[in-house]
Amino acid sequence: MLQIPNNNFNPGNFAKSHIIIHGTAGGSSAIEIANFFKGTEGGNNPVSSHYIVGQDGLVVQCVQENNGAWANGSPEWNNKGISIEHVKSATDNSSILTPAQQAASFALQKDICDRHSIPRSNILPHSAVYNTACPGPFPWDALTAYLKGGKPVNTVPTTNQVTAYAKRWNAIRQDCIISSGIGKAWVQDYINGVYHGPPMSLEYPSIDWNGQPIIVQEFMYGWCEWQNGVPHWYKGS
Repeated sequence: MLQIPNNNFNPGNFAKSHIIIHGTAGGSSAIEIANFFKGTEGGNNPVSSHYIVGQDGLVVQCVQENNGAWANGSPEWNNKGISIEHVKSATDNSSILTPAQQAASFALQKDICDRHSIPRSNILPHSAVYNTACPGPFPWDALTAYLKGGKPVNTVPTTNQVTAYAKRWNAIRQDCIISSGIGKAWVQDYINGVYHGPPMSLEYPSIDWNGQPIIVQEFMYGWCEWQNGVPHWYKGS
């Protein structure tokens, strides 16, 4: 673990009860993001996080755990939550974790949970505590399995997995784009053992209950609503 500290934090010996998961929405390395945080010291928008996990698996610590890093959106959540940024090069946070990044993040979270007695239910996406699309796709099912003693699910599909999911994706129609945000989320869920069935429609624009724009795609066992870089899956027909 590399230390690149900065002064963007609330000092104190705060009890930690949660882990808050973030995506950087840009950037190429944990060191780059850590230096960016440090560069905001004394500015109009100083920002920071306790940890940053790079796509190469490098973990950088910017703020000591007992202090409150300024990533979670409110003093309460900054002080009681340990924030972990994950480098995602896509500016809409649609990037999925690399295998090295996932392994490093899972190990870090388990260590934090063990030391602070934090249950899995208290590991939350940033979107759960603040109005944001952060962190985007994250392997939550694989994290749960890992914390129960399993092994991390590899986010890079094997040759057999590629053959299997391509066949299932194209089972009904062959004109749906698997490389879209919804398609990538479908693939990641398939790899993690969650199957939504083949697509039954192309993606199409719609609005949610609040009148906000979304992209929808229908599947055999439900549908997906894509909003601000985050997939929301619903069961049904």
